[in-house]
Amino acid sequence: MNNDFQQQGTQPPQAAPIPQATPMPTEQQAAPIPQATPMPTAQQTAVPPPPAQFNPNFQNQFGGGGPKPFPKGLLKIIGIFAVALVLITVIIIAIYSVRFRPEELTLPQGVKLKMVMVPAGSFQRGRQTVTLTKPFYLGKFEVTQAQWKAVMGSNPSGFKGDNLPVECVSWHDAKEFCKKLNEIYADKLPAGYRFDLPTEAQWEYACRAGTTTALNNGKDLTSSDGRCVNLNEVAWYYQNSGAGTHRVGQKRANAWGLYDMHGNVWEWCRDLYGSYPYGSVTNPVGPSSGSYCVIRGGSWFYDADGCRSADRHGDVPSRRNRSGGFRLALVPIQ
Repeated sequence: MNNDFQQQGTQPPQAAPIPQATPMPTEQQAAPIPQATPMPTAQQTAVPPPPAQFNPNFQNQFGGGGPKPFPKGLLKIIGIFAVALVLITVIIIAIYSVRFRPEELTLPQGVKLKMVMVPAGSFQRGRQTVTLTKPFYLGKFEVTQAQWKAVMGSNPSGFKGDNLPVECVSWHDAKEFCKKLNEIYADKLPAGYRFDLPTEAQWEYACRAGTTTALNNGKDLTSSDGRCVNLNEVAWYYQNSGAGTHRVGQKRANAWGLYDMHGNVWEWCRDLYGSYPYGSVTNPVGPSSGSYCVIRGGSWFYDADGCRSADRHGDVPSRRNRSGGFRLALVPIQ
């Protein structure tokens, strides 16, 4: 303490209290120090499992807990079912492939014969109205030599060629061809129908295909005994044939898809030749007696006039010549 304060009788100033130091917290009072996250050990480290590998026993590689194999009995049933399904499919295809289709007949030796469906309807035959009440099928082409040989086993034609029309066949020969087809397709024919020659009315109705002109292309003759420009479109006849038949289907078809209804070869019809009856008729079949059978359409050896849709002739049913053939029909039984 300073002596100057004592001499003056003055009390020395009181010293400012010394701040007390904040005591350091004890070990128990200290804030907890965050603990560092320990590094995981190799055993604690999470490792995703490897992808399961294909196993033919349908079990994975971790203890066999995967899908179980199909029971052998079930696999056998599935196999039998699959085989049965294949067999049924094959049978259905086979049935469909051999089912009766008039649009394309399969003759013996795999030869095809195409036909066209002709709808029911009426047409004018002179002053007479002719009505056909049921549809029928008619050969798209004249019967060819290949088709004749497939059914009859021989070829009587004078002009040879598979796709040429068969000729040198009589009315009786043509009817025999139809008879054999009825035997071949006996269990497949539509009820109430059979193969036959067309009636004269069916032939003309199909030839015209709705036309009323001399020719089925909707045109008339420009010449009756010489070269006819309009007939050239649809027929092989005396002036353009070169003295012989030609492959079927080379000329223009009519509106219903029938070829060579004019020219190439005469076509036998079912009817006996005779006068038409008076008045309108329905499904006519011709006279009940006579010595000649109807032939229609003209031929390679005939002038244009004989190739008209309405032209008709008769011939003895036994005659065979190089200008006579026929066309197959599938018609209602009358």
